[in-house]
Amino acid sequence: MLIKRKSLIVVALSTIVITAALTSTLIGYYMYLELKGREDERASSEAIKRLQAKIFSKYVDIVGLSYGIEASGPLKGKPTIKGVVANRSTRRLYNVILKVKFLDKDGAPMYEVIFQPQEPAFRIDQLGAMTKAYLTGPKKNYLEADSSSAFKRVIPNCPKELLKGADSGKRPKNFPASKRLGRWSGRLIAEVISLNL
Repeated sequence: MLIKRKSLIVVALSTIVITAALTSTLIGYYMYLELKGREDERASSEAIKRLQAKIFSKYVDIVGLSYGIEASGPLKGKPTIKGVVANRSTRRLYNVILKVKFLDKDGAPMYEVIFQPQEPAFRIDQLGAMTKAYLTGPKKNYLEADSSSAFKRVIPNCPKELLKGADSGKRPKNFPASKRLGRWSGRLIAEVISLNL
């Protein structure tokens, strides 16, 4: 019995469709494996960086951390965080990133800011909007072994409550106590969240 011409066309088209479906499925699966591999590699790289920061953060000291509003100079009227970051290790540390938290008198976090202490004070922080390539990019900011560096950082989008607390010390002593702004009674804590060796 001979196969009809229409049946041959149907068989050929079915074979082409099935082959195309299998090929596209295999290509999609391969692409998924590639993307998954890259994602796993990125996740492990981030985990290593977090672990590295945790291990070496014990060699980084933040001394004299304070908050206030500048009374003079080019930063007059701007809320700033000041302090000294010290490297007590025997290695040069690159791209140190700090997270400073403002705590209330009960120790609850009120506000936090993330910045690189070696960056200039006038630089506007864009860490939240930057890509990871910046953090893993060229090693440009470093802290020498057994050295320290003073920093002053303008606080972006500073809440009004913190401004009032920092400004309260500027009121005259004879100003009525009921109208005096309450001083911010909390404290600052800093932690190293990222660094490169």
